[in-house]
Amino acid sequence: MAFAVADLERALAAYAMLGGEHVFTRQRPQAGYEIGYVMVGQETLITLLHPTGATGPIREFLNTRGEGLHHVALEVDDLTRVVATLRANRVEVGEIKADPGERKEVYVPAGALLVPMVELIEWEPAMRVSPRERVARMAARG
Repeated sequence: MAFAVADLERALAAYAMLGGEHVFTRQRPQAGYEIGYVMVGQETLITLLHPTGATGPIREFLNTRGEGLHHVALEVDDLTRVVATLRANRVEVGEIKADPGERKEVYVPAGALLVPMVELIEWEPAMRVSPRERVARMAARG
């Protein structure tokens, strides 16, 4: 689950009170936001999306909808096949983007299939591990 937040430090502190562990923060300057990764228990990964500038998709989300659920991420084994199935059923789907060595992903806009926006992720073989190990590998990559 990914949440858009206006204050990353405040959100990290709130999840810490719930037993969450801030694993690392990844900067996405080209997209205008940063991502705080929080593990709750061994299997639950929460991502906190925080805008770093006056424009960008997360800033726009906060300005129009306020803080809250941004999207739900679902892991799939064959992203190309799933996207083809969605398109064959006339479901609006974005373009597949790749982060080499990590994953391929695509977004299904809110309302096109489900109420929240959905991110579909196909992890590269080296990243098909537990969420805790995956986040550690992501942190090592930067």
